Amino acid sequence: MKSEAVTRVLRQENAWGIATRSTTFARITLKVHSSLAAMRLTIAVAKALAEAAISANIIAACYHDPIFVSFDQAADALTCLKALSESEQK
Repeated sequence: MKSEAVTRVLRQENAWGIATRSTTFARITLKVHSSLAAMRLTIAVAKALAEAAISANIIAACYHDPIFVSFDQAADALTCLKALSESEQK
């Protein structure tokens, strides 16, 4: 059986000497109230980003779901999420 790894989400200034990888991610926080029971939001966001070929880690939280994307894809992710939001408001 494969053992699970530990994922740590740290501010960059606190990660020096701890992190084993040097990848920097951007955090995007959606301005909507979410809950652990509201999976449709997470699914819609993950699908939209995947269709735009943007890898993301979404952490399901009680009220807001932070989305972590590669720093160099942050602007594209924001554009994608804004388009998703506009299409849902129609």
